[in-house]
Amino acid sequence: MSGPRPMDAPRCCCTWGDWDGSGEGVERDWVARTGCWSGVERVLLTRDQVEEYGLLPTAGKAADPRWAAWARRHGYDRRRLVRWEVEVLDAAELQRLVLAAVERHVDRQALAVVVAEEARQCAALSAFVSGWAGPGRLGAGAMTMAGPSSPALESVPESASGDPAGCAEVR
Repeated sequence: MSGPRPMDAPRCCCTWGDWDGSGEGVERDWVARTGCWSGVERVLLTRDQVEEYGLLPTAGKAADPRWAAWARRHGYDRRRLVRWEVEVLDAAELQRLVLAAVERHVDRQALAVVVAEEARQCAALSAFVSGWAGPGRLGAGAMTMAGPSSPALESVPESASGDPAGCAEVR
C-alpha cells in the first residue's frame, strides 16, 4: 500500500465513556455530528464490564435529561439514578482494553508505510541539521527528536537505524 487510505476505507469509531445516559448520549452525538464512521464500537464501559469487574454505582445526575430513556432501555429503575464512571477501572486495565480494541482496526501495512516515511523525513532533517553547526546555530547533538512510544508500534518494523520511530538524536 502506498499513500493515504482511500476515503471509502472502513472507519471504526472506538468509544469509551461512563455507563450512563450522558456517556451513551455523548457517543451518539459524536457519531451523528461527524457522520464518517462505517462502524462504532463501545470499548468501555459496558453493562457486561460493570458486572464483570463488580463496579459499584455512584449517584446519577439528577439533571440528566437522558436518564429516563437510558434507564428504560437498559432495564434500570428510573426512580433510582445511578451511573458507573470509567475512571474507576485500574489505569493499566483501561489502557489494555483500549489498545486491544484499537489494535483490531489498525492497518499494519499502512502503518509501516507511514513509519517508513517518517524515518525518511527524520533522516533528511538530521542530515540538514548536522551541517548547520556554527556561531548562533544548532551544533551537532543539539537537537533530539523523539518519536511516539506505543505498544501499538511494537510490531512495526524498525528503521535501518533500529529506531522504530525513525528519529534518533541528531549527530
